[in-house]
Amino acid sequence: MGILYDAIAKKAAKIAVEKYFDGMDPHEAIEEAAKECNLKLGKQKEVRNEDNHK
Repeated sequence: MGILYDAIAKKAAKIAVEKYFDGMDPHEAIEEAAKECNLKLGKQKEVRNEDNHK
C-alpha cells in the first residue's frame, strides 16, 4: 500500500506545482491538490471494496 501512497503524493506535488505556476496561492494550490488526490484515493478504495465483495 505504501507504493500507492507514494504515487499519489508525487501526483499531488505535481498538481500543486502546476497550480502554483498558474498563479494560485501556494497554500491554496496544496489544498486543491490534496482534495483532488483524496477524491481519487476514495474512488480507488470504493472500487477495491466492491471487487472484494463479489
